[in-house]
Amino acid sequence: MQRTAEDLESASDQAVTSLERRTVPWEITGAERIVALQRAAGNRAVRQLVARQTPLPPTVKPPTALPPAPAALAPADDLEEAVARFKARLGVTHGRLKGPKRDPNTATDPVNRTLVTSGQFVWTTVALEQLTKRVHDLVPGDTPTEKDARVRLEKLGEEAAERRDVSKPMQAAKEAIARLDHVAVREALAKLLGSGNVEDKPGVDAYTFGWQEYRSKGTAPNFIARLSMTFTHLLSLSHAEKTKCADTAREVGKLNRPKSPSGTAGLGPSGWSTDKTTRSKEMKGTLVHGDLVLKNALPSATSDKLVTTLDAGWYVRAGVISGVHWDPPPPGKVAYDHFLLIVGHRKGTQFVFWDPDATASPLYGGGFGVLHLRDGRLTTAATDDNLFVWPLKHAKEGDHEKSGQHRYQVLSLEAV
Repeated sequence: MQRTAEDLESASDQAVTSLERRTVPWEITGAERIVALQRAAGNRAVRQLVARQTPLPPTVKPPTALPPAPAALAPADDLEEAVARFKARLGVTHGRLKGPKRDPNTATDPVNRTLVTSGQFVWTTVALEQLTKRVHDLVPGDTPTEKDARVRLEKLGEEAAERRDVSKPMQAAKEAIARLDHVAVREALAKLLGSGNVEDKPGVDAYTFGWQEYRSKGTAPNFIARLSMTFTHLLSLSHAEKTKCADTAREVGKLNRPKSPSGTAGLGPSGWSTDKTTRSKEMKGTLVHGDLVLKNALPSATSDKLVTTLDAGWYVRAGVISGVHWDPPPPGKVAYDHFLLIVGHRKGTQFVFWDPDATASPLYGGGFGVLHLRDGRLTTAATDDNLFVWPLKHAKEGDHEKSGQHRYQVLSLEAV
């Protein structure tokens, strides 16, 4: 039975406690009380409040489903809450990229890729799905020859997306296409293969086009219709995105962000950076300190600005070095080998970040990690003993020993 507005108001009033009374004026009534409490005390307080009360009617959405409060009105005071707000911000108009169905004949098996989990390879992911769907549209049959062509082309796509040598899968795909009966289908599939000559420009152009379309429309761009995307171009795009962690962090940081935090002492365009190069070769069994800058004190004024910027609803791009062990270290200044997007904090000592290399950071469903501010160093190590990582050529090179988190150390900060 459909619940009425009176039912919703009644359910909302059941969630009233002393905390709610202290934070929400009595003239605000009904369902609006939950929203007001959320803005005054945050989603976490609402969840804790409702958990202690009579459950809401099953057809009434719980408070966690309500729109998040503007970050500038109620800064997130918890890492989990900061992650939830980050996902919600992307979800307003830009969060979910709806790709084609994995099986075009099965309406119940959609593949929904998100920026959160695809990271800097988001356009490679989308383009691969579109190419795969195009192959299924052109070869929908179930004869052995048609199935073989689909398998060969899907294998080619997977190898291209992973930036592997595609010479053998490309040849196998050509041979499978040649065995198909219909000339028009053979010609269309051959066009999807591309020339096989990998160049940089098509990949860079596709990356730029993807973000231009996404910013303006909030939907996944149609790479095939607009750019005549081929499997050869897909390989170029994946190579381009491999180096786009900094650009992707900036693009994502700007999505649906609040207006400039005027009146705050946030990190300006110049941000903060260090070029200290003192490294440690200390070892702990087979573990190493790796590429760790020892003299890397983050000024307290900078850490304060970092907190202020985050509380204003802006995100901060962090240039980092990872736990890979360079021996000897690269000459000259420290070169950042990756960039993160810091999206929240807890009491100015722990900072949650989104990782454009989403598979390297496993927290909060994947794609996130936590930085700890200790002795002036901002790293993913909670203690000095956790600074050690697996060495080069190990299956987990650069990762912390047990957490599965790749180790990062921040050397620059900039509001985006």
